[in-house]
Amino acid sequence: MRQNDPLMDFPWEFQGILLLTKRESCPKKMAVSQHSRFRGLPMITLESLSLSELLDQFILNHEEGLSKTTIACFYRPAISDFSRFLGHPAEALDLRKENINQWIQHKIDSQCASATIKTRRNAIMALWRWAYENDIVVEEPKRIRKVRLSYAGVDAWTPEEITRLVATAIEGKDSYLGSTGLVHSLFFGSLVSAGYDTALRLGDLLALRRDMIQVKNRCGYIRVVESKTGKVKSARLYPHTMRLIDQLWDLKPDREKIWPLWCRREQFYRSFNTLVKKSGIRKGTFRWLRRASITQVELIQPGWGTIHAGHSDPIITKRHYTDGKQLNEEVTAPPPLFTGKVKAK
Repeated sequence: MRQNDPLMDFPWEFQGILLLTKRESCPKKMAVSQHSRFRGLPMITLESLSLSELLDQFILNHEEGLSKTTIACFYRPAISDFSRFLGHPAEALDLRKENINQWIQHKIDSQCASATIKTRRNAIMALWRWAYENDIVVEEPKRIRKVRLSYAGVDAWTPEEITRLVATAIEGKDSYLGSTGLVHSLFFGSLVSAGYDTALRLGDLLALRRDMIQVKNRCGYIRVVESKTGKVKSARLYPHTMRLIDQLWDLKPDREKIWPLWCRREQFYRSFNTLVKKSGIRKGTFRWLRRASITQVELIQPGWGTIHAGHSDPIITKRHYTDGKQLNEEVTAPPPLFTGKVKAK
């Protein structure tokens, strides 16, 4: 091999893609490597490396691995958002302090929720840090504007609203959901009811199997390992929910999961939002079921909401999962000092 070959000490090789950085003396516009070790491999210069391609390499090299949900709901929306701000598909060279700070300010000016801005910022910063640590970009991710969350409280449906939501689902259309053999009414009626009973996240609900439910005195009892935290959570399904689950299960008992998805999550959310609108209750997301369940348990006994949610920190429960307006209606107070009328002098 030639000693003056610029590819002799090449730092990056990504599954058939050769990455050239600005620090290399190699020609930037070379389309294919001529080095005997890398001959025929496509070459990507720093100027042409998109954030989507960077994300692909970040995923491949992640030590703990990333779930499909994290990739689809955390990283890709952030890249799309940043690209819309730039007006072109975001590239590695766009990871600069000026661009990121202007993007964050733009999100703030557009009155985007602070939690959303923080989530998008964290995703882009994670990619930027990884790219810098691996010599893909030169500029260090420093002096980037932080986003402070405002804890003004969250909203949750009341039990009356959820009762109306379940009733609307059961009385609704009986159209089949894809090739699952299940009908819309029982699918959403039982899922909403189970979501309220257990306060499980949607992903954990959709992963439930019928053999995971132990029935006793017409109630169902489950113990699941939560996908987000890895903790074991116990929950109870009331008799009304169990009847709906059994009716749904009898439609096609040879399936593995109780609620198999027939579509992508986006379409599922659209169907759920349509159901919410049809029921006439306040506009909200599927997460409002978890919040409602936790709020009602907290009303029964302060502190129990944290256990029901599976949280280790009660502050997280209070800030993000309990409806303060509902809790204020049942505030605790000591006995009154005076039981009769107090006369002023």
